[in-house]
Amino acid sequence: MTIHPTAVISPHARLGERVSVGPNVCIGDHVEIGSDVTILANAYLTGWTTIGDGTQIHMSAIVGHEPQDLKFDPQMKSFVRVGKNNVIREFATIHRGSVEGSATVLGDGNYLMAGAHVGHDCRIGNNTVLVNNVLLGGHVTVEDQAIISGGAAAHQFSRIGKLAMVGGLTRVNEDVPPFMLVRNDSQIYSLNLVGLRRAGFGSARIGALKQAFKVLLLHGHTLKRALEELERGNVTEDIRYLIDFIRSSKRGICQAAPGLLKAARIEDEPGH
Repeated sequence: MTIHPTAVISPHARLGERVSVGPNVCIGDHVEIGSDVTILANAYLTGWTTIGDGTQIHMSAIVGHEPQDLKFDPQMKSFVRVGKNNVIREFATIHRGSVEGSATVLGDGNYLMAGAHVGHDCRIGNNTVLVNNVLLGGHVTVEDQAIISGGAAAHQFSRIGKLAMVGGLTRVNEDVPPFMLVRNDSQIYSLNLVGLRRAGFGSARIGALKQAFKVLLLHGHTLKRALEELERGNVTEDIRYLIDFIRSSKRGICQAAPGLLKAARIEDEPGH
């Protein structure tokens, strides 16, 4: 274990093996840190926070501080739970849950770039990327392998499905379906084909999702009718996941970009 002499660590905090703590780091009473964790200069860890093995916390990051919620009582016991092998870059912030016993949770292998903010009660899956200055409001869910590009902001209680891609500066006001690329004002532009290929999806799986994309967004169906049509077809595991995600939405699903619908109408005209 390596601890810089200027670090301030509560005697009640629990540190695992081979932990490295840099200059001016502050670690509070209830913090538990796993093995092989690196915490760089000026980072601040507080609250009932657990940090999994192999995680890196960079300069001036803040993990476990009080939520930005006017109803929050500072005496409440709430949590941040960070899994293994995460990278939390400089000035990133992760706030704890907003009610007694609640938690903000990150899975394993996530990469939070500089200035990213994870609000209270968020649920982040595994192997996601939050690019610089991403803003997640309270209670946002980000599923496995999703990528959220720089400056994008997700409204509280919204969900971003697995292997989705959110473009830079996008405003996420509704749920982003799995496997989709969303830009601008919650508008779906295409499948996240680059992400799917990087994740090892073969041509058959991608082909099935392309057909589903057309049914959902290009045929002019109502959402209810589109889901019924999908369920009458070849319901692969990916299609079932997509259907279930949409059916469970409470905020509604992002809509197709206007250009998509126009292009689909042109392709359907005689002579095209």
